[in-house]
Amino acid sequence: MSATCSEITWLRGLLSEMGYQQIDPTPLHIDNTSAIQIVANPFFHERTKHIEVGFHSIQKSFDNSSTRLPHVSTDQ
Repeated sequence: MSATCSEITWLRGLLSEMGYQQIDPTPLHIDNTSAIQIVANPFFHERTKHIEVGFHSIQKSFDNSSTRLPHVSTDQ
């Protein structure tokens, strides 16, 4: 999820430099509802001390509205 979020950020920057400004957030489909809740609710931070630094880049991208995290069932 962290690597994909970094790719999204890089591609949005590249497209912006080429003159294709991205207005809508890019969807990053996730099947893990717990991960979505942790990113969306920064007050869970005390309970998630073991999560790597990559989490912070995802949360920053989510807060900047450059990505959104729709839930997709595992079957799909």
